[in-house]
Amino acid sequence: MAKSHIQCVISITFFFFLISLDVTYDVTYNTLGKLFNVSEDQWKPAEGGSNLDCVGFWVHLVVFALIIWSRYYINKLIERF
Repeated sequence: MAKSHIQCVISITFFFFLISLDVTYDVTYNTLGKLFNVSEDQWKPAEGGSNLDCVGFWVHLVVFALIIWSRYYINKLIERF
């Protein structure tokens, strides 16, 4: 595996770890969940894992995808200069 591939795997793992923390769900619920009037039960995943009907799961999935995409996009911009 090339050095850049290892860096990619490590960074994706790191971002996944940060986004899946309970603290992250609390922060996003307190900002977005309350803003859109979503109950805490609908926002946070159940104990032992996430359900696909959990609103917070989908928000965190989109946030994770945006972080990964933005890192890729920023790296492409850096390569041009």
